[in-house]
Amino acid sequence: LLRASTCESANPEEDLWPNCGTSGLFGSLYSLQLNQFLNYFSSEQIAIVRYEAYSGDGPQLLKNLASWLGLTFRRDGMTASSELDVTTYADDDGSTMSNEIRDSLDTFFNPYTSKLYSLIADKGITFVDVIEKKDLF
Repeated sequence: LLRASTCESANPEEDLWPNCGTSGLFGSLYSLQLNQFLNYFSSEQIAIVRYEAYSGDGPQLLKNLASWLGLTFRRDGMTASSELDVTTYADDDGSTMSNEIRDSLDTFFNPYTSKLYSLIADKGITFVDVIEKKDLF
């Protein structure tokens, strides 16, 4: 966060991504990345896939994504369970992230998250998930 603040102060007219970095904290500024993609691709060519959807039910998500792409997905033994979503929030020494740091990260990311959702809604970008419309009704 200190690096982001320093960069933002030094270059207030520039976006943090990619001008201040493309990995770590900066690599998570998806609204800025999506906005850049829209300079090269139409919104109909872009689909958003949540990591949690893939790690929760990869085969179903890939089936839905393949359908969106006009392809056929073959499961080929892929199982629904995955170890990908196993996360621990502790450092090597067993300490956890403080609430103060979590709050600071929330404050930092909230405007970017809002911009991301606005871009998705305003541009009509496809959101691919594991839930199918037939499962909702």
